[in-house]
Amino acid sequence: MKFESVEKEKERFMNNCLVLKERKGFPELLKFLETTDFFEAPASTRFHGCHKGGLMFHSNNVAEVFHNLVKEHNLEISTESVMLCGLFHDICKTGMYPFKEDGSIGYVKKTGHALRSIEYISKFVELTGEEKEIIKYHMGYYGCKEFSPWGGEYTIKEICTGNNNFLTAVFHYADMFASRIYDAEDKDGI
Repeated sequence: MKFESVEKEKERFMNNCLVLKERKGFPELLKFLETTDFFEAPASTRFHGCHKGGLMFHSNNVAEVFHNLVKEHNLEISTESVMLCGLFHDICKTGMYPFKEDGSIGYVKKTGHALRSIEYISKFVELTGEEKEIIKYHMGYYGCKEFSPWGGEYTIKEICTGNNNFLTAVFHYADMFASRIYDAEDKDGI
């Protein structure tokens, strides 16, 4: 998947959002996004999607990879939930990676990751328990307190015993696949 332009990615994003248009609070969530840098922000400083529009590009990729996996394997989850989780799992990154005057990417330290995404989404849209779980654990072991340099949000024990939803593992795979294959296409690795 090749990034073409912010405009084309936004069109793709809005098309992916069509399934969510009837979800209570969703129009307000989209209005909120317009007040942030979501559509132009990078997804990271030097790894996947580290370019203008990279966060939106990554979000589109994750949503579509997750959707394809769910469809291919007949997994039980609504298309609405698939798109909501895929498109908004990293909404917490808004305002985190501002572009500097020289074009490089800065970093604004913020507490948390997945839990902050859940918090942002929940201001507008009521998430199901399954959606919360998928977003919370989307980092897999990278989000564990024992491994994360930024502190993590859950323990290994919690992800192994408290997280029994197979869809969280499928979503983590979709996130990793998108970030390491599609989002990193223009870079030498990640």
